[in-house]
Amino acid sequence: MKFTPAFDEVWLVDFEFHSTPGERPAPLCLVAVELKSERLVRHWLGDSAPAAPPYPAGPKSWFVAFYAPAELGCHLALGWPFPTNILDLFTEFRNRTNGLPVPYGNSLLG
Repeated sequence: MKFTPAFDEVWLVDFEFHSTPGERPAPLCLVAVELKSERLVRHWLGDSAPAAPPYPAGPKSWFVAFYAPAELGCHLALGWPFPTNILDLFTEFRNRTNGLPVPYGNSLLG
């Protein structure tokens, strides 16, 4: 797979979390894969969450998620910095499908 040289690393990130309406999410676990190296990171967070994300969040890495506000809410809850570069695939999906019938809704199955 060919990638832009603008980023040293491209991370696909997904959290699972519990949320109460009006509150920040309570992150349960995190899975992330770096596309260039295929490095896989899995963390059960619970009471022993790392002090920083297990992937770089600076200008030379790209954070990719489906519905990034949920993942960024987990960053907030954990006290982690926001990534500098974010691609939200939900936003891109909606950009392509707004006004069109979507047989399976607006989820990843859309």
